[in-house]
Amino acid sequence: MASEVALLMKDLAGVIRRLKLGSELFLSPDRLVQFEHWAGHIPFAFWLTRALRPRALVELGVHRGNSYCAFCQAISTFRISARAFGIDTWSGDAHMGFEAGLLAELRTHHDPRYATFSTLLEMTFDQARDRFADGSIDLLHIDGMHAYDAVQHDFETWLPALSDRSVVLFHDIEVRRDQFGVWRFWEEVSTRFPAFAFRHSHGLGVLATGRNLPPAVAVLFDHVQEMPFSDQVRRIFATCGRALTLQLQNEALRNELAALRAAGGAVGRHSHEALVAEPSAPDLGTSSPRERPPSEASHSETKGQDGGPLQPTLM
Repeated sequence: MASEVALLMKDLAGVIRRLKLGSELFLSPDRLVQFEHWAGHIPFAFWLTRALRPRALVELGVHRGNSYCAFCQAISTFRISARAFGIDTWSGDAHMGFEAGLLAELRTHHDPRYATFSTLLEMTFDQARDRFADGSIDLLHIDGMHAYDAVQHDFETWLPALSDRSVVLFHDIEVRRDQFGVWRFWEEVSTRFPAFAFRHSHGLGVLATGRNLPPAVAVLFDHVQEMPFSDQVRRIFATCGRALTLQLQNEALRNELAALRAAGGAVGRHSHEALVAEPSAPDLGTSSPRERPPSEASHSETKGQDGGPLQPTLM
């Protein structure tokens, strides 16, 4: 047993050294809102941003902004000279319904913190594509419409914009329901480029589309076939991300419980008000309920219980 623990610690130390893992693993996200699907990958987003130091970052599909704001926070925290662009219509799609006020709420968090280097673009991915020069994007996160054809289209459309040191992320590679097709496209594209896959939090595919990656990032793909290494990498980031996922799950449960209690209290108040408002029978000088025959008393006593404009500089 002691020897197994020692070997495990040695493998873990090797992963930390190779990936140059540091304080980003313990960085607390400034934005962590419902829902929890991407939250488990925030520690990896912190690490990847620090290690890759992208000059330009683009996210396709921002929604509530947990992932995008994590990238922005890392850019700010680690003083990376970068431009970031979050692209979304915020109008919903087949897999994510429309929610009023999402962009406005996101801007209240995003703009005061990141507006100096980050821009939220309210438009379709295709409309935004021509704003970016070929070879200009170092980090692309694809998390829009999850049907196979849509993911394939997004990747092929944006592929020319990727630099020679680029990485592409695909979320939901582990989801195989409701017309989700990211998993199928991932199985295909991961044979064309070096790839690493995380299985937790609905899965995150990491694709090395650039050939000149920083050493700390390149090692993730160079040793992907080494089971002790790749397993430890997955374990480290899944464990760190699990704490954030549990935080949101606990918050959701507390909110649900509060809603149920509020609903129960409202029902109780309505029942009480109805009981009080119900007209009483006139007093005809008959016996009180306690003096009435049992059948009448029982019947009486139970009654009533019831985006700012973009000035792009990438072209």
